[in-house]
Amino acid sequence: MSFSLNLPARTNNDLPALSDNTFLRYFNFIALYVAQGIPEGMTLFGIPAWMAMNGKSPGEIGSFVAVFGLPWSFKIIVAPLMDRFAYLPMGRRRPWVLFGQVGLVVSFIAMALVPDPLNNLNLLMVAAFAVGFFGSFQDVATDGMAIDIVPIHQQARANGLMWGAKIIGTSASLALGSWLISVYGFSFAILMLSVAVGLIMLVPMFLRERPGEKLLPWSTGAASPETKGMQLENWAVIFKSLYSVLRLRNSLLLVAVVFIAQGAFNFIATLLPILQ
Repeated sequence: MSFSLNLPARTNNDLPALSDNTFLRYFNFIALYVAQGIPEGMTLFGIPAWMAMNGKSPGEIGSFVAVFGLPWSFKIIVAPLMDRFAYLPMGRRRPWVLFGQVGLVVSFIAMALVPDPLNNLNLLMVAAFAVGFFGSFQDVATDGMAIDIVPIHQQARANGLMWGAKIIGTSASLALGSWLISVYGFSFAILMLSVAVGLIMLVPMFLRERPGEKLLPWSTGAASPETKGMQLENWAVIFKSLYSVLRLRNSLLLVAVVFIAQGAFNFIATLLPILQ
């Protein structure tokens, strides 16, 4: 597999924009999907297993997993929200990606600060909801950025790399996080995972979607003509387009299949720590 850098001519030391550089596009989305896998590895598998080892009931473990997963059901609302509102000088999706990443770091820190988490499950579940909430924002924003930035002929490869990266992030966070919990304790383990997510946030922070955009709100730059042309300003248009897609027979069939498959997967994933 070969990636062409396609470096554009520049008069400063800025990195190429994602729209101009194939390698950086793949690198950006791989990093962001690793960041998605980190909270899922711990909240879906690591923490439930830790709770089971410490005598928590199946109902308590299932409630924790359900609370974490609840915000992901709101993605159908989050996506139109991102389509309608954007800070275009920083890119159409990048501000939302950074919002999700910052939220993940803060919510992980909040989870690490829950006192005696095994005996404060309500607080622990509030923190898990926050992790799921910001994780869903980051997920929707990353997928939207990929659709906007990655050329159609590269989207299949990009999707494969992204999902592979998510599996790596999930597996690594589960293995490392579980080891850290057993050796150093719950709070230290979760704090270290927040550090990992924070380091990954540097990738979208320093990579523009398109040339000439701002890196940060206070830096120089402006919205690109391409981004302005894609921005939707009318709620009616957004929901009409969404409805026209969801009402298709194949869309309804896909929704049913995914619902059954994901329901079965999450049911088994929740029971595994208990059965082991």
